[in-house]
Amino acid sequence: MNMKISIIGAGKLGADIFNYLLNYNYTLSLICKNEEIAAIVKNKTEKKINRLRKSGLINQIEYEKKLIDIIVGADLKYVENSNIIIEAISEDLTRKNELFNELEKVLNDDCIICSNSSSFLPAELSQNKEWQNRFIGLHFFYPLKLKSIVEIVKNKKTDPDIISRIKDFLENINKKPLELDEKNAFILNKIYLDIQALAYNLCTENNLEFKIFDDIIKETLFPIGVFEFIDSVGPNIMLTSITNYITFYENKEFYRPLVNKLEELVSNNSTFYSQTTTDIKIYDYNKSLIINKILYTLINSSYKAADNKIVSFEQIDYSMKEYLDIEKGPIELSKEIGLLKIHNSLLDFYNESNNEIFSSSKLLKT
Repeated sequence: MNMKISIIGAGKLGADIFNYLLNYNYTLSLICKNEEIAAIVKNKTEKKINRLRKSGLINQIEYEKKLIDIIVGADLKYVENSNIIIEAISEDLTRKNELFNELEKVLNDDCIICSNSSSFLPAELSQNKEWQNRFIGLHFFYPLKLKSIVEIVKNKKTDPDIISRIKDFLENINKKPLELDEKNAFILNKIYLDIQALAYNLCTENNLEFKIFDDIIKETLFPIGVFEFIDSVGPNIMLTSITNYITFYENKEFYRPLVNKLEELVSNNSTFYSQTTTDIKIYDYNKSLIINKILYTLINSSYKAADNKIVSFEQIDYSMKEYLDIEKGPIELSKEIGLLKIHNSLLDFYNESNNEIFSSSKLLKT
């Protein structure tokens, strides 16, 4: 059976999901915000299909089939008879719920409804809906061609058969599922949030420019800087996500400076890098200490996720390698560095700051 997949939202990630799925034999629909955007995307899509044919990746019959099977438009009627719907509109709870209310009119009885939200839970998006049992979070990471991990977020009413069907779908498109419940949803973003909040605090403590900090991190730890990452996602999206994540955190004050800064950036329509000056400055900071605090916090937060039975060591190591585009995962790195050394360093950081972020995982103490 030829499955029909519909993506709603042609923004950065919605378009990326759509373009990735073009390489597979699905009937596809992409629903854009308006007809003007749809016309632009449709033109680009036809050019891509032509390139697939000219490069020999598809034959003439497959080419003609794709032209029939792939629809780009601005009307929800194009999602009718879908097997899977993936919502990928902007991170706005009101807009998402308005969309799902509209979708009720066109959904099949067995259609799986997915949200690619990076911060809203299925329970928030499917309230009072008859189809709560077939609604899940399906969180892809950008860019899809380089990130094979996908978070599946299930709610209490999710039918196990729905999870099984989604896992089959992900396997067919060469993606690895990371199954999570709502309490532990978006675990990879939450682990990286510890790094982001710590990075901002270190910059303010050391009077260090964000780009200088990123240069240190890119030279030693990650291929993309912490603040470069935030700017690429967008301070507005990051603000919404982080605010949602820390709602039930006990240690909110650790994240508050970053949230306040993001509120300022959003208010001024600014970014971290746009605030970087070109003045020549002499910086006085302990580079190795900054690197160790970032690296050991990444390892500690990853161990805590395993300690709380959210993920296995194998899952968190693979997932964080994918997420951060690093060669070695936090678990592998911890074994090279030594658990006792990491634990003792975290203890020093904790005694210095009395901050729970440095409270060592039980698994690092053994």
